[in-house]
Amino acid sequence: MLQSFFVTIALPVRIYQFLRIEHYILTGLMLIISSNVFALDYHLPNDEWRLISLPATPPENANTVEAIISDDIFAADATAGYGEKWVLFSYDRVSNKYHKLTFSEVLDPGQGYWIIQKTGQDINLDLPAGSVNTVNKNVEVNLTPVRGSQAVQWNLVGNPFAVPKKLSEFSVKTNTGPCSNPECSLDNAKSEKIVHNVVWRYSGSAFESIESGQTLNIWDGFWIVALPQSKGLTRLSLVSLATENPEYKVNSAQEASAFLSRATFGATAEEIESLVALGDYEKWLEAQFAQDPSFHLNWAKTHAKGVKGVGDLNDNPGDWHQYYKGTSLLQRDAWWDIAVNGADQLRQRVAFALSEIMVISRVGLLNQYPDARMSYYDILVKNAFGNFETLLHDITYHPAMGVYLSYRNNRKAEGEKHPDENFAREVMELFTIGLYKLNPDGTQQLDATGKPLQTYGQKDIEEMAKVFTGLIDRVGYFYSPGAEAHITRTGTLFGWYKWHDYSEKHILGLTIPAAVGTRGDIERALHRLSTHQNTGPFIARRLIQRLVKSNPSPGYIQRVAMVFNDNGEGVRGDLKAVIKAILLDDEAFSGAKNQTQSSGKYREPLLFFSHLFRAFHAKKSMHILSQNGKNLYQYRSYNFNGTGKTKQEGPLEALTVFNYYTPDDAPWALKQQGLFAPELELYGIHGIHEVLMGLINKDGPIYRNHNITAELQLDTEISLLSANKYDELLDHLDLVLTGGVMSDVTKNAIKDYILEHEDIEDSQLTRYVISLAMTSPDYALQQ
Repeated sequence: MLQSFFVTIALPVRIYQFLRIEHYILTGLMLIISSNVFALDYHLPNDEWRLISLPATPPENANTVEAIISDDIFAADATAGYGEKWVLFSYDRVSNKYHKLTFSEVLDPGQGYWIIQKTGQDINLDLPAGSVNTVNKNVEVNLTPVRGSQAVQWNLVGNPFAVPKKLSEFSVKTNTGPCSNPECSLDNAKSEKIVHNVVWRYSGSAFESIESGQTLNIWDGFWIVALPQSKGLTRLSLVSLATENPEYKVNSAQEASAFLSRATFGATAEEIESLVALGDYEKWLEAQFAQDPSFHLNWAKTHAKGVKGVGDLNDNPGDWHQYYKGTSLLQRDAWWDIAVNGADQLRQRVAFALSEIMVISRVGLLNQYPDARMSYYDILVKNAFGNFETLLHDITYHPAMGVYLSYRNNRKAEGEKHPDENFAREVMELFTIGLYKLNPDGTQQLDATGKPLQTYGQKDIEEMAKVFTGLIDRVGYFYSPGAEAHITRTGTLFGWYKWHDYSEKHILGLTIPAAVGTRGDIERALHRLSTHQNTGPFIARRLIQRLVKSNPSPGYIQRVAMVFNDNGEGVRGDLKAVIKAILLDDEAFSGAKNQTQSSGKYREPLLFFSHLFRAFHAKKSMHILSQNGKNLYQYRSYNFNGTGKTKQEGPLEALTVFNYYTPDDAPWALKQQGLFAPELELYGIHGIHEVLMGLINKDGPIYRNHNITAELQLDTEISLLSANKYDELLDHLDLVLTGGVMSDVTKNAIKDYILEHEDIEDSQLTRYVISLAMTSPDYALQQ
């Protein structure tokens, strides 16, 4: 029964057959793992073989198969018989055979074990409490050299660090001769015929090669071959250097362009050139982290100057409400100017991503209060590189959120009246932990019937609603006119003791004692949400989706979630470290290279337009803001305000708290394949093409009806087309717009169009060429 159910013994044979190596004997199995972080779970998927190893030394009374593994498996399935639904094997180097472990056998740190479980759900394996750190700065994974008449020697090894490492960060070390220097790369070792530089790992269903730039996750195992010149060596090791500052080199202008499409509101030729010259993505990120933030409310107060007797907003804050229709357009103008021209591109891109997670909107009660909306957005700008718990605290206390999710002036239960539950529900469902319990890699935890386990219930919502009672605004009149109301709308909420519920509260396993007070209750509740096991993978997935790709792998989510849980210095929720982990992850760079079905993300409509303005250096013109025929303020802007009749996005203008789309949105055909493409919910002729073509070509309803003042600067592109340098023009557009992934089919189609329409005036034909490039599938999919 076991032989038909388990395939451990067959694994080496399958590798042998797959790689077609004629001389093969397996004599060595060694996986060394060390870790700094012991709160980390090991994710054990259902019905897949996994190579695992202990990253620490468990206590002597908790170091057996039963103590370390069985409790987690039985917690998931009490009927999971050993040898029937799960089993564990080690490799006996002496007898050259696999060995099935018993319940009472001790698991040794540094030893590799093959495990499979078929409980029907994924399981997390936890280290026993009291496990001791066994980390080393430099770890040597010993290999078995070629011996006797063998031609090659297979070895099973793995990533020995508590952080993901690239294969290129591993070196080979011998006890004598070539590669005795620990900095001998795998390529050098291959040229010396000591160790092959191509290694293999088992994905659960097939073997695949690992490229030098690919990342090995924690506990990833792989097969490596000792070659003929290792014969005679008594010590052969694979050394993983614990580099404190790994290099993140810029390999090409195309790669730099793709990176900037993820980290900014669109690449420009100058920024691509600058990044290539800098040569290091991490240095670019550090420079962006150091940029001063551009705040939207300050922009409006600084730039908008009153006309014909209307005072400046800076001196007349009551006018924010009096002229709310005009100042709503001012909010859009400020956003577009900062998004296109702001030096703090990364901060603004992250703030926009956060605005699509922690949503408020002008649609609804905030329609007449642009000052409140802009002040809220500035909270996101301020905290984009800060701490997640601080961000959560600041949005909770902002009056715009209090009004939007109706907990401002929320009162404790009185008779048949109960506290408003709106924010209590959304702060859990949408802002922090989600509806279902998650594994560290973002996959859902399932019950015995295969249904997802709920994260919280109605009782948690009711108890959480009590926490947010008694919050009122500064002077109690958010909706009133005047300067004091402006201060109220842009200030913070505070606790009013008469309306707060002082009872004991029970939320997500946390008990908040009675009589703590509004601020104490909120701090404890938000801390519980910030430290919940779901929050790391929940926020990781959403930020990855907004910046990099719609379908991140579980490994990608887990790597980012680990950084959310601990930035390496014991700090949880460090968003700067999280953004860095997202943008520098190998999976972020691999989309354009691999072109897999799940790579990349569709650009949001807003990103089409911001990139257009940035790539072609759109100039602003003087714009006069008016309301009901009265001129109010003048300032330079794009006046890109007339798109409300289309399906185009606007900042803080989603129809609901669920944003313009949810993380799991996709057309039906993609959902059938288990893929997500949220942005496609906004695609359509009226959502992108009509607006985009109107902006590029300065025609159509978008220009005729809305007096847009943005003026694209196309001298470079027109000069290339005028000189008949069509290929050079297309390569230029490919670099700046699509990051080097424009297909030959697309290029040839556009070139054919140029040749067929050479009678069109050069400047207009250039606009048509740009239109074709930006409405192509190659551009729509950000790689």
